[in-house]
Amino acid sequence: MLPVSISSIPVHLATGSTDMRKGINGLAAEIYEYFEADIFSNSLFAFCSRSRKLVKILYWDANGLEMTTQI
Repeated sequence: MLPVSISSIPVHLATGSTDMRKGINGLAAEIYEYFEADIFSNSLFAFCSRSRKLVKILYWDANGLEMTTQI
């Protein structure tokens, strides 16, 4: 569960499929390349697997970059 209210936070969804073997660092690199966005902004970045059964969401928290996985 995300500890933030997403009603006022921009959500960026990656179209297509993403390699779900990537961790936080790999997905952070995808954010710079794909979204051309600042990872440290107050935004959520969502990536889905090829089968569309798995979603990884990255966001910047006060403690650092956080990742949650939803099935």
